[in-house]
Amino acid sequence: MDISNETKVTRENILETAFTYLEEGKSLKEIADYMGESIIRTVFDYTHSQEYVTVGSYNQTCSFLYNGYNPNTGMISYIENHREFNEDAEDALNFSDSEDYSFELQISIDELQDSFFKKYRRNIPYRKVAHAALINWNGLSFEEAERKIEEESFEQLESQIGAYNSMEAAIMSISKSLNLTDDDINRFNNAVFFGKDKEILNKVKKLLMEIGTFDISDYLKSQFVLSVLSDIHDDWVIRNSDQATFEKKVVRKQLRQYVPQELLGFNEVKSDYIFLGPILDSIGTRVDKNKLERDYISKSKDFINSNGIETIEDIEALVRSGNKYYPVLPKDLADKLSMVAPLVASQIADNLTSYTSRLYPSSPYDFSGKESKQHKM
Repeated sequence: MDISNETKVTRENILETAFTYLEEGKSLKEIADYMGESIIRTVFDYTHSQEYVTVGSYNQTCSFLYNGYNPNTGMISYIENHREFNEDAEDALNFSDSEDYSFELQISIDELQDSFFKKYRRNIPYRKVAHAALINWNGLSFEEAERKIEEESFEQLESQIGAYNSMEAAIMSISKSLNLTDDDINRFNNAVFFGKDKEILNKVKKLLMEIGTFDISDYLKSQFVLSVLSDIHDDWVIRNSDQATFEKKVVRKQLRQYVPQELLGFNEVKSDYIFLGPILDSIGTRVDKNKLERDYISKSKDFINSNGIETIEDIEALVRSGNKYYPVLPKDLADKLSMVAPLVASQIADNLTSYTSRLYPSSPYDFSGKESKQHKM
């Protein structure tokens, strides 16, 4: 980074220069060799009254210094904020009272590493999911959530958000569609959860292009996205079929969640996108959310028509058929749902009510609270 006399330079500018090389895969030693003999050393003219510094007559490029010490000058680094440094500098270094003078602003390797890895962690797909989940589910502020994803371990975050299984289901769904090898699946996992081996993400995107998952506008086709979201939901149903979770769903009136994607309603479907979105972003793909909803409605309508659903009793009969209509249902769960089929059917019907007009514009079918056989979609 060549710095001109007119450039305003902050500590963030200097770190950003280092990040550029780190993100290119250079080691700290390589960066030191490339940018100079030491790990961050820059000579500035300091404007006494300002919080920023400008480059002085030396006009040097940004270089690096290990451990915050400049072996050439013997000057110990000052890494306080600029206002504090201004006060310390005159006393400690006996600078004059003039408005412009030179000083060393140095950043230690520890500070460089800490700043880089905080930024690095913020861009890992799993930690992006964690950030959103901590805000939306756990009620943290943006800043509180950001601090957690920068500082806490994978295990600490997972204990608070429980996102691993659903994200793994998304990875497996994408991997299956691309026929990835076990080795590539492991690499894909490492990229998504730990930010490692990012080259696999380029391979995944290339393979997605080869199998025709992009539309003419370079968006991922909705059918593919919905298929992955369906696999995430199916995985959730299987993992949450135990008696304790079933009883919680009874109390919370959420038995309607044990149904195929087509009967969930789009609000439920898009809630799973929190697990998928950051993965797709890391691959470098785009999703048209409006088209995704339109195509979901079309998919739901096709399911309702193909299963002859017109009344709430039709939904009830479908629920009683268990894993014949929804094959992923474990038998024990299917039996329990069958025993409370009227309750499940009512919850499904109520949940879909808000989508009725879009499923059947100006249609004779609706869930408007009418009795039984009159209660249609």
